[in-house]
Amino acid sequence: MVQNDCIIPALSLEEFLSKHPMRHEDLARLLGVCVDAVNSWSCKRRNPRPQILTHLATIDERLTLNPELRKAFVKDVQGTVN
Repeated sequence: MVQNDCIIPALSLEEFLSKHPMRHEDLARLLGVCVDAVNSWSCKRRNPRPQILTHLATIDERLTLNPELRKAFVKDVQGTVN
C-alpha cells in the first residue's frame, strides 16, 4: 500500500475568504453546510470544526489550480487583484 505524504494544511475562514471572496451562500454550498453555519463562523459566534478548515484548504487548492472553477464562485472585488 502506497502512503500519500502530501498533507494539506488547514486554512482559516478569514484566509480563505481573503484569497477567494465569495458569498456565504456559495461557500456553504461548496462545504456542504447551511448558510447559517458559515454566517456564525464569519461573525465568530462559533468556530468551524478542524475538518472544515482542512476542506477549505482543499477547495483553496482546487480554486487556485482551476481558473474556470474559480470564476464560477469567486466574486471580483473592486480595487483588489485576484
